[in-house]
Amino acid sequence: MNTPVIVGAVFRERYAVQRFRDGGIVVDLATGTYLRLNVSAAEILSSLEQADSIGSARLQVAQILGATEGAAERAIQDAMEGLGRLSPRREPLGAFRYFPSQKGGYVLSSNGSPRVWISADGTSVRLAKPDDPIIAARIVEYLRAVAPKLLFLQSVTVIHGAASRTGTGVRVIAGESGAGKTTTARSFEEAGWGLFAEDMLVVATLSPLRVYSVGENVINAWAARSAERLTGSPHEEIEASTLRAASNGEPTAVSEIWFLDGGRREQSGNEICPRRLGETDGALAMMASLFLGAASPTAWRLFLALAGEVASAVPLFEALMPAGLDRLRAAAQRYTENSASK
Repeated sequence: MNTPVIVGAVFRERYAVQRFRDGGIVVDLATGTYLRLNVSAAEILSSLEQADSIGSARLQVAQILGATEGAAERAIQDAMEGLGRLSPRREPLGAFRYFPSQKGGYVLSSNGSPRVWISADGTSVRLAKPDDPIIAARIVEYLRAVAPKLLFLQSVTVIHGAASRTGTGVRVIAGESGAGKTTTARSFEEAGWGLFAEDMLVVATLSPLRVYSVGENVINAWAARSAERLTGSPHEEIEASTLRAASNGEPTAVSEIWFLDGGRREQSGNEICPRRLGETDGALAMMASLFLGAASPTAWRLFLALAGEVASAVPLFEALMPAGLDRLRAAAQRYTENSASK
């Protein structure tokens, strides 16, 4: 049985498509799952997204493929069936999750328990369970976790990553929680490249990609100050609009982004091995490094567009690191010395 073909507004209500020169990404807005597309599939789904009828979509796909309308119809059917095989959404690593609140806004949960409530516009927060002693002991941690979400709701983008100062700007070291971002950045600091950020980078501009020099410091100071107030008055609602000060300071150019995979290490080698990613694979990696925490169609569309802009604006690499801290430090020293001599 053929999968029903949908086009135009009906397609856009369910899916978002981002095309790149080497492929594309489609997001199922109902589930938050997303899929890598080859060039042909990206063109076909973009045609379905833009067409006002199945007939016009078929004609457009036939022109793109240089094929008959019958062949185009079969290609469209194959693409629709591929959407039906989208794999279950992979949950991010770590304990924190965001959920829409029944009372409006969002809730940050940790290990399945609500911890912090966030207003819909990102301008205020309060503790979800102010009398819970577990929350009281970890308020700073929760507020640091929630700050990028607050900024996202205030139209400020935050990248989850550490960063090193190099001779050509800032090298971002991104990846999921536990991948070794901060450890790698500190190893480069020991090798002579200054530490720019340990965990969060506030974006100044996307193209060219630049980040603010004071962003992480502002977030940390807000979290510490707010935690102190909540410790003394746990039922208080805290103002979060002051986080916008993270969007100050000197915008610094990002020269490249490295993505680390904590599950993959260069077991036999002793060198750092960056491998250039294409735009599509780079955008997929970027989606794991942008703070989003919302599952609304509007947020997913923005999320996809942001990842696409970054992937098109700066070189992206997958970087394998030597296993073991001593080997990593030695490799960072050699990499820094080799880069300085070029």
